[in-house]
Amino acid sequence: MKTKLSRLPAETKCRHGIQQLVTRNLSRVLGTTCIFLLISLTLLICLQSFEVETFHSVPLDSLLNELKTAKEDNNKVNILNSLSRNLLYSEPDKALNYAEQSLKLAKKLAKSPDYTKAMSGKKGIANSYNNIGNVHFVQGNYEKAIMYYQKSLIISEELGLKKYMGMSYINIGGIYKDHGNYEKAIMYYQKSLKIFEELCDKRYIVLCYNGIGVVHLHLKNYEKAIMYYQKSIIISKELGHKENMGMSYGNIGNVYYEQGSSASTTILAAYNYDKAIEYYQKSLKISEELGDKRVMAIIIGCIASLNNKQENFHKAIEFAEKSLNLAKEIDALSLEMYAYGYLSESYEGLNNTGKALEYYKLYTDAKDSLFNEEKHKQITEIQTKYETEKKEKEIVLLNKEKKLQKVEIEKKDAEVKKKNLQRNAFIAGFVLLLLLAIVIFRSYRQKKKANINLGNKNKIIEKQKNNIISSINYAKRIQESILIGEEEIQKHLPDSFIYFQPRDIVSGDFYWFSAHPQRGGVQKKSPSPFGEENLGLPRREAYRGGVASGRVIIAAVDCTGHGVPGAFMSMIGNMLLNKIVNEKQITEPAEILNQLHTGVLTSLQQEKKDAQSQDGMDIALCTIDIENKQIQYAGAINPLYIVHNNTLDVIDADFHSIGGKSLRGETNIERTFTNHTIPIQKNTSIYMFTDGYVDQFGGEKNTKFNISRFKQLLIDNHKLDMNQQKAYLHKAMEDWKQNNKQIDDILVIGIRI
Repeated sequence: MKTKLSRLPAETKCRHGIQQLVTRNLSRVLGTTCIFLLISLTLLICLQSFEVETFHSVPLDSLLNELKTAKEDNNKVNILNSLSRNLLYSEPDKALNYAEQSLKLAKKLAKSPDYTKAMSGKKGIANSYNNIGNVHFVQGNYEKAIMYYQKSLIISEELGLKKYMGMSYINIGGIYKDHGNYEKAIMYYQKSLKIFEELCDKRYIVLCYNGIGVVHLHLKNYEKAIMYYQKSIIISKELGHKENMGMSYGNIGNVYYEQGSSASTTILAAYNYDKAIEYYQKSLKISEELGDKRVMAIIIGCIASLNNKQENFHKAIEFAEKSLNLAKEIDALSLEMYAYGYLSESYEGLNNTGKALEYYKLYTDAKDSLFNEEKHKQITEIQTKYETEKKEKEIVLLNKEKKLQKVEIEKKDAEVKKKNLQRNAFIAGFVLLLLLAIVIFRSYRQKKKANINLGNKNKIIEKQKNNIISSINYAKRIQESILIGEEEIQKHLPDSFIYFQPRDIVSGDFYWFSAHPQRGGVQKKSPSPFGEENLGLPRREAYRGGVASGRVIIAAVDCTGHGVPGAFMSMIGNMLLNKIVNEKQITEPAEILNQLHTGVLTSLQQEKKDAQSQDGMDIALCTIDIENKQIQYAGAINPLYIVHNNTLDVIDADFHSIGGKSLRGETNIERTFTNHTIPIQKNTSIYMFTDGYVDQFGGEKNTKFNISRFKQLLIDNHKLDMNQQKAYLHKAMEDWKQNNKQIDDILVIGIRI
């Protein structure tokens, strides 16, 4: 039974009046405490959502040990980001430092020429930006937080990383929710929900439902809030995520708590409070099973607050003391503060003014301890900002005064000069204007006449240009008809590619292929589709035979020059190879090159002392003998690369070209070529190429692609199928070349035996 104020002594009446005022203030503050704390749980889970799965549950000590030995690669980026998440709430400054280290390393990796490393680096950048945003959010720097979340989102959208996009949307939605912009908060939560529904990722669907439920709770859309919390519970049960279930139960309890507080009748209020207790108990049971003392302290505190609402003050004291003990165990001063508030409110309800004031003092002491340091920090920052701005203004004013003095002196000098100039300028201007008018008139007449002549010449030039381009395009069709199609080659060498990219309309590089059946096999004779008969070239029939266990001859050839001159040389080379291999049936690579050299000398009359042409060609040529499981190779300048088990071997070519001058300056002499025999091993890849790929300029420093980078590219990708390798070669060249023009014809042949 409450003590009436009139029966209390004067001092007690005063204290009782003060306590009533205190309690009314506490009621306003603590009435929303449970809701704030449970909503905070949702936020903490959202902030942790942007994670690298590999390190999610690794202890802090293990991560620090791994960091000591980690190389400068994507694994270290993941370790640094995991450390940032681990320290987010305990040591946010350290968390920020680790996230910034991760960002710096990820940016370095993103510039790697290796496509896989570069992609991992970009993902690391997105993850690092998100973790930096988390730290700023926890520290209350919401503008910086949303800036970094947006940066993370831009990279995720650029790379098409839907999961990362969805997690960024959750975090941005959380910021808008805390700032009371519920319309935008709902929009971002819905965007995230749509993505995770497409990905069927139920873990993050739960977070979206909880976030949307919290917004509806703020908007007092209680039915919608409960609907989304129930959806979250159903999925959490499926996944066995008890932490999320407990969070959702607590949030449903908040909805009923709010409805009870605003109920129009006592019966309706009692019903809602009972439902709130029911869901708080469910949440409490789960947190006890998980041993999560922080959540236990929050839920028990909510139950204490609700009992105060129902004037069950003894029960409220029981629960508030439990919450206080748990808060002390985990050293959570903020939770201790709220527990003191609940106890003060309970004892005031029991007319125990002494106890009420005692706990209110503890409440205010805890509150001062929590917030005085923050206020001091804010005042220091404001003072520093003010002093900085003051100094900047003084510097600006001083500079302005100096400028004004200088301007004043210059102004006086200028006035004197101006008067003199005006007089002289008027006289000179009039004379110049007259002369200019005469010059313009004469120039106009001459220009008009010149334009007429220029127009006529342009028409002639344009006509000649079109004729030349038409001729070159026709030459291209002829050249393409002579080259065997890649799909025809792949009938005999299924796991192979031809990467052929001429610099101009026609090419000085070309590839050549012929297939010979096993001895005793039948070779099908049929008219050539390429029209060699009409071009005076040998019929190309040998490649049509079956070679399931026979031999194939394939070559990559680089003729002198490119464009039209190179194309002429490629026609000669193609014709001679057809004659040597398909007519004479010569298949040994060295002998083929010997005869090809003689043929070029004869065709271009280079054996004469006064020969006008010293053109020739570089070549890599292989005979692949399926029956005997061996490769024969001979080369003029161009080597053969063999890649097996991540090792690249180089078979060097002879150091002289086919025809023309040799690299030693020798001309018209006999040259012999070396025949190399290599046994075929399983999963061996061979590569022949011209110099166009490695000589292409590009990259950040506009240098050549070079041989070492080309070798590494082949080693990195040799285990892929040949079509994929071709695609990687093309992409690497396009990324390297950027806006530079192609300087030479490009040809790379790859074959896996």
